[in-house]
Amino acid sequence: TTMAVLPAATGSNLNMAVFRSSDGLTFTPVTIVSFSDTPGFLGTPKGLGYDPRDGSVLVAALQPVPPPNTELAMVLAWSTDGGASFTHPWTPWATPWPPQEMRYVDGTPSALVWRSASSFHFSADHGVTFTRIETLDPLPTGCAEILGFDMPRNNHDKVAIWCSGGGAHLCDLVTDQCSALPLGGGTVALRWATSNPLVLYAITSDRVWRSDDAGFAFAPIHAFSASQLRVDPASSTRVCALQSPSGVLRCTRDNGATWMDLSPGVLQGGVPTVILDFDFASNGRLWAVGHPGVVSNTEF
Repeated sequence: TTMAVLPAATGSNLNMAVFRSSDGLTFTPVTIVSFSDTPGFLGTPKGLGYDPRDGSVLVAALQPVPPPNTELAMVLAWSTDGGASFTHPWTPWATPWPPQEMRYVDGTPSALVWRSASSFHFSADHGVTFTRIETLDPLPTGCAEILGFDMPRNNHDKVAIWCSGGGAHLCDLVTDQCSALPLGGGTVALRWATSNPLVLYAITSDRVWRSDDAGFAFAPIHAFSASQLRVDPASSTRVCALQSPSGVLRCTRDNGATWMDLSPGVLQGGVPTVILDFDFASNGRLWAVGHPGVVSNTEF
């Protein structure tokens, strides 16, 4: 019932802020003050996520511009009241670096994971400390750089990665052993289904794929050039894929047998809506951030 978005930095908002909403219609800014407790930071959004096991915990990652000193790379601020207030460390926080991805991975317990190049930093206390670091070394053949990752629920030693050049791999972070996923290149993203650890979705340059055996084999379920994909955390059969930059959002609730176009069309003021990002809430409701605002779909 609560969502939060990170705004772009503006000259009129010198402190870093997260905007929070309980209905997707009105948003309240929650300010994260600068290290000197006075205005002076422009916050560049780097990541935002609710703990999937505890909706009262929200973590935001922001990069100060300019940084207050040469050591500081990132501000990791966390809330334990659903985003109503935030705290952050008052000492320079410079690891992990470079900051590339921050997100929660589901499980019991869930974990906040920050990817820095080929290193994965794990936190069990929502980013206060990172007590586990796993580095994938060497990278699998043909993978010069990791572009993104996902992990199955309750198995945070296993990671699915996609790389520059379009290759995708399933890797063990403990043994550093990797196997190529049979997608034929052009991989854009991979997503595990939270409700079923055997189901792994993939999008390539012109297809949406589904695996029912944890990535050993894939079958195409839609001829669609997508840039993002999300799976309903409560149902592995409900999936949506977003085409960019057109903003076309297509969804299926039957494992890809049929698809529907859920692009919102035209909102108030006659401005065509372009979806920029979207996700499922824990209750299955679909939310999207776009232009000119935040929209939700209650019928899918």
